[in-house]
Amino acid sequence: MGVSRSPERIKVAVGSNPWKQPPKEKNLASICERHGGGGHARVAAISFAPKDIEEARRAARLIADELRA
Repeated sequence: MGVSRSPERIKVAVGSNPWKQPPKEKNLASICERHGGGGHARVAAISFAPKDIEEARRAARLIADELRA
């Protein structure tokens, strides 16, 4: 997972490691969709307005907690 910031947006990107065994069976697109994003089962992202840094950080924390569970 990564959070990046540019003048146009803040992006929370989530991806799986294809070499990690055993692979986690969580659909990253479904998780990101709950926060207004989308993508694919193994790679997904959410975009936020540049002013919404706290909202982006909160989403990243919630997603990280869910992935660790």
